[in-house]
Amino acid sequence: MMTKTIPRAELVRRLQEYERYKKAAQDIGDLPRLERDTFVAHVDAPERKVVTALPDITMKELLLAFHDVLKRAQMFTNLHLQRERLSVRQRMSDILSHINANSFSGFSDLFNPEEGRHGVAVTFIAILELLRESVIEVVQAEEYSRTSCSRCIDRPPCHWRRRRCTSGRRCMRLEIQH
Repeated sequence: MMTKTIPRAELVRRLQEYERYKKAAQDIGDLPRLERDTFVAHVDAPERKVVTALPDITMKELLLAFHDVLKRAQMFTNLHLQRERLSVRQRMSDILSHINANSFSGFSDLFNPEEGRHGVAVTFIAILELLRESVIEVVQAEEYSRTSCSRCIDRPPCHWRRRRCTSGRRCMRLEIQH
């Protein structure tokens, strides 16, 4: 009798071990498997270039806005008692601080007509210098709308480029190259 129980116990132990291995294999088989349940997709995304179409600002429009500022500055020319030296670099800093305080500033808001023609001329030169260095940009929402200035953020350099206007004449245009 003793010999029958020992082989029987050994058989039960082997069957239980087999059952554990079978259950483990089934659990592993239920796991998601690459190339059976999931597949790797390889896609090359096409290179996209985002082009922002900005309205054309001609040199004529910029000069007309400057002319309006000069007209307002003309009214204050007789009020000067003492002249002080005006610095283009200082005016560039003033313009940048004004633009940083407001994300968009009107072109004419950058000028102080009380400073007279000299102050307006220095401010205009400072704006042109900031444009040349691609620190600010002058934009218009649409033709004949208010001209505004904003700070260039992650933009390529702004350039003046000569081209044909819609009227057929040659004019200057501020262009942002991508």
